[in-house]
Amino acid sequence: MQVKLSDIIEAIDFTDDGMTYYYNKKTGEVELVVDGMADDDAVADEIEDNFDQYLRLPSHYEINDYQKMVEFIAGLPAGKEA
Repeated sequence: MQVKLSDIIEAIDFTDDGMTYYYNKKTGEVELVVDGMADDDAVADEIEDNFDQYLRLPSHYEINDYQKMVEFIAGLPAGKEA
């Protein structure tokens, strides 16, 4: 199964307080759950009942770009001294 990267990026970019996106590993679809929305109760119940089938996507608040750069630099081989 192919994952549509654009769907994942869009979900992370558009997440907000009270919104949680989940990736369905079987169907490849991204599901949105909004706190307090009656329509989302069925989706939330499905995710809860089959939690091993879903991956919770991080919000844009949970992604630390600076820390990613620090970890990348730390993983590089030592450079040559001039």
